[in-house]
Amino acid sequence: MLPLIQRHWFLFVLGFVLVAGMAFPEQSAPVAFAIPMDWIIAAVLLAMALPLELGSMWNALRQPGPSLLATFISFVLVPLLAWPISLMFQPDLAAG
Repeated sequence: MLPLIQRHWFLFVLGFVLVAGMAFPEQSAPVAFAIPMDWIIAAVLLAMALPLELGSMWNALRQPGPSLLATFISFVLVPLLAWPISLMFQPDLAAG
């Protein structure tokens, strides 16, 4: 069990925070709004980057092709494909 927790600690913490926030919304709201949003984003990105090997990051900088392709697909191709589909929904749902 310990190797599983060590390997997936981020998911366990994320799940715990999610369940605690949903179970106790009134009690957790002051804590959630007291932390600046920029700090939360920075902390999550840092936690996600910690398991990466330095060699992997260096390879992504030396050969940016796959990263640029993934960025193109996420920010250009998927929205262009989703736009005609969104026209089938009500305006409130189509915006999402």
